[in-house]
Amino acid sequence: VWIGQNVNILPGITIADGAIIGMGATVSKNVGLCEIVVGSAQRVIATRDSDTFDELLKKECFFGKEFPNS
Repeated sequence: VWIGQNVNILPGITIADGAIIGMGATVSKNVGLCEIVVGSAQRVIATRDSDTFDELLKKECFFGKEFPNS
């Protein structure tokens, strides 16, 4: 999950893997798998490709490790 600067997340909210929360957003509803959320009205502007996300996660291409060349 990537969380931008000045984001407000209300208590009890669940943010699923691969989600991106844009800067200044207020999160008052649960965020689904790989959703990209922005704004105070928590508008979903896009969804990331969950298959690609899962593939990169399996290859451990996050957590400060380099991305594969392919």
